[in-house]
Amino acid sequence: MTEVPLEVIYGDSLVFQGDGNNTRSIVTADHNTKKLQATFTDAKVHYRFENEKYMGITLYDQNGNEKKVISAEGQESSKSFAEQLNGVDFAYGDVIKVYHAESDRLKWYQKNEFVSNGKGKQELYFKLTEKGFERMEAQQEVTAVPQKVVIGTDAEKLDAKDFVQVKDGEVLAFVEKPDTTKIGEQKAKVETKDRFGNKKVTEVSVEVTYGDSIVYQGVSNVTRSIVTLNHAEKKLHATFTNEEIHYRFVNEQYIGLTIYDQNGNEKKHVTAEGQETSKNFAGQVNGTAFEYGDVLKVYHAEPSRLNWYKKNELVKKEDAMKGQEIFFKITQNGLEQVQ
Repeated sequence: MTEVPLEVIYGDSLVFQGDGNNTRSIVTADHNTKKLQATFTDAKVHYRFENEKYMGITLYDQNGNEKKVISAEGQESSKSFAEQLNGVDFAYGDVIKVYHAESDRLKWYQKNEFVSNGKGKQELYFKLTEKGFERMEAQQEVTAVPQKVVIGTDAEKLDAKDFVQVKDGEVLAFVEKPDTTKIGEQKAKVETKDRFGNKKVTEVSVEVTYGDSIVYQGVSNVTRSIVTLNHAEKKLHATFTNEEIHYRFVNEQYIGLTIYDQNGNEKKHVTAEGQETSKNFAGQVNGTAFEYGDVLKVYHAEPSRLNWYKKNELVKKEDAMKGQEIFFKITQNGLEQVQ
């Protein structure tokens, strides 16, 4: 009898480790039989993940159709996981989604060579090829579509589908919505997925504009409130800051807004003094309904610190305000000054 050394190697394998970095299962692509093979141990996968999914595999065909879904929780051994995987047929071009709750404890090998580990991503995708497990990024083309939104736009009503164009995938949702209460450049993040469920997040530039607005500045020309026409809802929107409007105007009216209907009947009257913040002012203005043809009377104790915009263009003219009050008619085209 002759003893022959036999080296057992990883080949093309995914290695799932558990607590203590102990190997709990090795899933291998058997190229001869075109089947998956999996090992197991009798130990718990990870004692700290009681009733929590710790590892999993989903096998898809080339068209994204699910062929097999298997997972194991921390308190289980990997025996059932391995038994369900053993002998599963695959074809080159199939895709495997691999889940590991502790991604750094997932490793993969090609031709017995260590390639990498999960590095912070709990879900990874691989294509099964003659060369083994080939790491896949999202199989989709996503193009960001920069947006312009008017200040005060309800971010909840923005549609993520307007922010990206997707080829070979679909839009899921916003991961991060833009702050529509601040003028200037903002960012939105939109999540998409390909037909295998592989997700991708794309950052989109968003410019928040004045639209049709009245801008009240205070001390040092710092904006204290922006009152904007929301044409979609036919309501006023107002921003505020938590700083006092102007410290030199204590107990004196500094800003004001009165809205009249077309017959001159007062619908709303709101003011703020210098020692106040603009929060209460904005709270009373926000959501006030208007009709085209209504008139706004705008008051500012320091007229040079009042600006107004039409379609995001500054239209304030030198000496447009003869005193501390100015009148505007609300129209579909924005704020039209009334003499």
